[in-house]
Amino acid sequence: MHPLTAFAASRHRQQSAGSTVDNPDDKDPRDTSGITDLLVKQVALLDVQVSENTRNFNSKIRKAKQMIQLVPSLPDGYMRAGELYSTHGYQRRAMAIYKQGLGNVGNKHQHLLRQQYEAAKEKHELRIDIPGLAPYDVITCIAEFLTDEDRLVLLDVSKTWRLNFSQCPSIWSAIHVDAHQQVYAVQDISRLAHHVGSYILDFTLHKTRKHYSDALFRGMIDGCFHNLAHLALYYCTIHSNAKLLTALGHVSRTLKKLDIIMIDDVVTALGESPTVPYKQILSICQQLEYFRYEHYVGSISNDQAGSLTPGYTSKLTEFYLKCPHTVLENIADILGSCPELRYLQLVNCTSAIVDVAVANCSKLESIILKDDSKYIIDHAWIKENRSSHHSGVNTVAAIIDDPRSFAKLFAKHSNTMEGLSLSILAPVVNRWMSFIDAFDHLPNLVYLELQCKDTRSCTAAAALLRKSPALLRLCFSPGTKFSGTHLVWAIINLPHLRELDISNTEASEQDLRALFQGLAGDDTRQSTLQRVGLSYIYDDFAIDCVLDSLPNIAALQRIEIIYCSLVTEPMINMFCERMQAHPSIEAITFEDLQCVTDDTLKYLVAIKGLERLKLNFLKDITEQGIEVFDGSSIKLEILGSGDIPDTTWN
Repeated sequence: MHPLTAFAASRHRQQSAGSTVDNPDDKDPRDTSGITDLLVKQVALLDVQVSENTRNFNSKIRKAKQMIQLVPSLPDGYMRAGELYSTHGYQRRAMAIYKQGLGNVGNKHQHLLRQQYEAAKEKHELRIDIPGLAPYDVITCIAEFLTDEDRLVLLDVSKTWRLNFSQCPSIWSAIHVDAHQQVYAVQDISRLAHHVGSYILDFTLHKTRKHYSDALFRGMIDGCFHNLAHLALYYCTIHSNAKLLTALGHVSRTLKKLDIIMIDDVVTALGESPTVPYKQILSICQQLEYFRYEHYVGSISNDQAGSLTPGYTSKLTEFYLKCPHTVLENIADILGSCPELRYLQLVNCTSAIVDVAVANCSKLESIILKDDSKYIIDHAWIKENRSSHHSGVNTVAAIIDDPRSFAKLFAKHSNTMEGLSLSILAPVVNRWMSFIDAFDHLPNLVYLELQCKDTRSCTAAAALLRKSPALLRLCFSPGTKFSGTHLVWAIINLPHLRELDISNTEASEQDLRALFQGLAGDDTRQSTLQRVGLSYIYDDFAIDCVLDSLPNIAALQRIEIIYCSLVTEPMINMFCERMQAHPSIEAITFEDLQCVTDDTLKYLVAIKGLERLKLNFLKDITEQGIEVFDGSSIKLEILGSGDIPDTTWN
């Protein structure tokens, strides 16, 4: 209970228990004889609510005034209301409320209100209008150091502050509303729309309920966002397609980028959203250059997808669509209207779409027909390592369900292909082999990711490797069953292979030993392999033979070993000891290996030439153990290991 309320309660208890007043409005407000325990408790409860650490200014003011109405002779309500007004810059209102209190409370508390009144008066008289005096650059600099919550408060301080701070485009250009952060209330969306909507270029809603999207759509319909370039609706509830489409129509002139992502578990938790008619959206937003739509609640029929306006021609350069059972008829007319399309990603769509894409989109550079949460082409790596860039399709990721669908693609773009991520299904291996034999080499392919399910698939992969003379990086995806001498020798004979990644792959000790012994080179062939990444290898014999072979590869510069649970402490310590004499090693990463201990660190620090060492999620190393690196030139990075703080040392 507030101290002043406690004082009033104790004073009341000294009076007679039954002294109540039938009509308090007819009494002198200074008279405390009508204060009952119930009134005191009500005032105390409101006082607690007003003092809570929330930023709902209007609600707090209403409750403070309610305290005054309940018991005008107590100073609590005046003190709370005056403090709220003063804190938010309303000094005149604070003075008025304190003055009202001076006329109502008893003499004992006059000095408290008088003191607060004089303080508010002094602030009012000496107040410096910073936004009115400071240059625009200074105002912007100040605002950039403030949180989103603080910036919202600035809009409430005064008209001058709101006017000046609302005219700083750089601080309002991107608004991100996340339900988990609880910074923005629903009414804040409307305030932003009407005060700074013209400066907002990028607006994101993340995991919000329908009231937020409704408020945003209302602002768009009211014409507040007339410069909006990017709208992102991530995992939020869209209550009405009609509102969405109407709102998009009011920003279609400026909107260049649109993300709408609905995932099944999130949508179920928030309340199911309707399927968005993405074709109708494309017809409305004809300036879109980027469009992503993901929805995992039920399949989408052609009617639900909507229809394109007759004669529609899109400016899309990037198009992502991820929904269950995407059928060709839902996509074909879109691709036929996208002459500028460069990047296409369609998940849960058959490879038959490739023919349509190649036939209609002459500027296409990338075709992804896989779920990017499971398979991803490292475009940044390709861009950095390719020798030159060629106009045409450069990257393709697909599950090969029908090799015939790729015939035109490879025939037309075999010389421009730079990156491939392919899953070869066993039932189509025979057709795949015929297809591989039908086209020439891939002279510019530098990146290849493969998933081979059995020995026959590995044989098909070997045929593809033999036609990839420029390959620099080879990755085997999770689920691969690495087997067969054809594949082993195809890898060994790659003349420029620099990087090899093996993840969650089944392989025999014999095949892996032959592979890494071959990659080590001999008198007739020099090794080119510079980096090896091993992750989720669950065969102890297989991982043992790899660790035994790696120190023999003289060109090796980087080694990454991630979550290979069957590696033992003696195995990893022996490997590190053998690497101490390695001529080229520069960087080692150990992640989630329970075999690494403080003893292992003693072997690592003695590796000559080692420049960078990453130790992530290693539970059995200690702060005492890492002291062996004191004075070392090794750049050590530690993340989530034991009780050691996450650290980077030089």
